[in-house]
Amino acid sequence: MQNVDGDIIVFLDGDGAHDPRDIPRVIAPILEQKADLIIGSRVLPESEVVISPIGRRLSNNLASFVISVIISFLLPLATLFKCPMKWIRITDCTSGFRAVTREGWHKLDLISQGFQIETEMIYEAAKNKLAIAEAPISCNWNSQLSRLSILQDSLRTLKLLTGKLIGDIGGK
Repeated sequence: MQNVDGDIIVFLDGDGAHDPRDIPRVIAPILEQKADLIIGSRVLPESEVVISPIGRRLSNNLASFVISVIISFLLPLATLFKCPMKWIRITDCTSGFRAVTREGWHKLDLISQGFQIETEMIYEAAKNKLAIAEAPISCNWNSQLSRLSILQDSLRTLKLLTGKLIGDIGGK
């Protein structure tokens, strides 16, 4: 996607869980120049979720807490404080509904090929000092088309983030 023409890039999962009518809500913080990366959150109070399976909710809450700790504390340490150490709370790191500015997109060094890209985008955005925000979205988590494996994809994501942190410690 190096030849992106638009000023804002919007991502939606292909499983039909997200409503494209929420795009204006997701891009609003970019249009207001408040953020570079917006995550469509299914867990904010204003979000409208039809069905929310407890296993996916719990794993997403844990993953969101872990990435919040990584980008708020471990990443600044790994980069010798090139990134500011401040609490950045992410409520829905696995949401596939998001938007990013074209300039922000070109700063992300993404290597993942699967579900890890959502969390990797957050890591890379924080590393590159992009402003991250969330916007409430509607969602039907009962999609039968999702191929997410909570355990396998979580382990792949942890492996990816660990590798990136180690690389950043080494000054890569």
